[in-house]
Amino acid sequence: MRQSSLSAAATRNLVPAVTPAPRIRAAIDAGDLSRACRLLESEVRRAPADSRLKVQLAKLREAIGDRDGAALELTRALRASPDCADAAHRLGALLSQGRLSDDAVLDSSGLGAALAFATVDRDLIGAAAVRYMQRHGALGHALEAMRRDGSDAAARALLARRSAPLLRDGLLLAVLRQCTVTSRELESLLTALRRALLLSVPADRLCETELAQFATALAAQGRGNEYVFAERDDETARLPALAQAAHAALEGDRASGARLLLYALYRDPLTALAPNIEADRTGAVFPPPFARFLADVLCQAREMHQRSVSIPRLGQLIGETTQKVKAQYEAHPYPRWRGAALFPDGEYIAHLENFLSKDELRFARAPFEVLIAGCGTGLQAVSAALDYGPNARVTGLDISAASLGYASLMGDRLGARNLSLALGDIGSIRTFEPSWSGRFSLIECCGVLHHMADPFAAWRELLDCLAPGGAMLVGLYSSTARRDLDALRGEPIYPGPGCDDSALRRYRQTLLARGPHAPGTAYLRSRDIFTTSGFRDFFLHVSEKTTTIAAIETFLDENALAFRGFVNAPFGALRQKLPQERWPGRLEHWAALEAERPELFIGMYQFWVTRQREAA
Repeated sequence: MRQSSLSAAATRNLVPAVTPAPRIRAAIDAGDLSRACRLLESEVRRAPADSRLKVQLAKLREAIGDRDGAALELTRALRASPDCADAAHRLGALLSQGRLSDDAVLDSSGLGAALAFATVDRDLIGAAAVRYMQRHGALGHALEAMRRDGSDAAARALLARRSAPLLRDGLLLAVLRQCTVTSRELESLLTALRRALLLSVPADRLCETELAQFATALAAQGRGNEYVFAERDDETARLPALAQAAHAALEGDRASGARLLLYALYRDPLTALAPNIEADRTGAVFPPPFARFLADVLCQAREMHQRSVSIPRLGQLIGETTQKVKAQYEAHPYPRWRGAALFPDGEYIAHLENFLSKDELRFARAPFEVLIAGCGTGLQAVSAALDYGPNARVTGLDISAASLGYASLMGDRLGARNLSLALGDIGSIRTFEPSWSGRFSLIECCGVLHHMADPFAAWRELLDCLAPGGAMLVGLYSSTARRDLDALRGEPIYPGPGCDDSALRRYRQTLLARGPHAPGTAYLRSRDIFTTSGFRDFFLHVSEKTTTIAAIETFLDENALAFRGFVNAPFGALRQKLPQERWPGRLEHWAALEAERPELFIGMYQFWVTRQREAA
């Protein structure tokens, strides 16, 4: 950012609120942010425990383009005050702008503290933590040994030591418990460690405190990624016998507890336990960290089920495609998120001014209604409820009760009191009682239309629910960006949408082993490949319809809708191609840019629309 480009509001935001600091204030007002940084550094040295000063220094560093320095100060702030939510949120926002440099220095304790917040993108912070650990300390040494000696040998060497530093690294344990690992290299090491625990390490060693803590954290990682790691036939063959240890483990038998822990590294431990078992039955399980993990798993599963059966049902689920999609998400709710990246209080409505005018957003000053159509497990719905603020009454609609149970649980955990959930089909939305016609000032539908039998017909159904003056955020898959999926589906090794998890894991490993120019390689950069439900959603969906910008433009014209801008594509890329282009850009120009850059919309087209007469 050029210092001279700071707006008045941005300048005020940089002024430290915790001290008068007239010299610092004067430097900021003069646009001399480098001097302001130096002066604030002096303040920080005089008050090293003041996390608020560190957050202010981070803001200044970011303003002068020093992202590494900003991240360091934010992690230092979290080390000083682990409950500093402002530092955690700003760290998440900073990382969302792109990776830090390879030589960035961070505070590992602060990174671990950031992972305790459910109101940040934990996976993003976890990925930054892994990259940092790969360059510093025990993980870097372990990965170097893996590259030199192979993954199995490196894993056995680590486990041969009774107190290997990596296995008791607090930051690594926090990442395994709280995040989905999205490093393929770390995944290889963890997969080998799991295999060695099963096949090479005496089971009684799992009663050692440090190894029990690591194995339990690895079990939590497996449950979080839905056991997506590759496994060999000799590992799979051991699992049925391990599952039989569950009853004796609950009775306190230590050897059986160790065997059940090994089972939990590969499969959901609930599948080994008797139905309807109470969480308090796990108190005798050994080792204790695993007992606590089991109790948490049982409590969450019971609560999710109770919530899912209490969700109100609206209308009927109609059509063969709807039933197939429902079955997929009942069996594989997606995504299994653990943190929501939120905007600071009140800033989301201001963010929407990029797409809608202040006059169009007047409705937000009073109570208004929002629909999240196809909300799945609730990441978008919970984020909307919190980002839109207390004036918003948010409704999340989905066809999967299991997904809605997860959404309800997470909504309560994050305090989304203005969120209600309903089980229903967009295709039958006109039959809902009372009528939803003209009810919602804002509708978000970003992940469902492309799974319906007729996406544009479903879009028209939603338009009927839009209030006068309202706006809609729409997501649709790009035919251009996803064209390699057609090539993959035509290959003999493609296992098909109905494949079991074992076939999915084998197919995933085949794709990961391919060269950089093989079809679909670009898709392997997606986070979705690191969970079973995510991989199934991306590569093995039971119903997927793609479209083009030209088809979207035709639909907008036919339904008197105005395009108000893409939210997931940089307008600067279009301006670079066409310097005279004005926001939000003409759709035919976006189509030409996509033809040159086929991966531009690899996630989906995601854009705002309004009625044309209201946009005029």
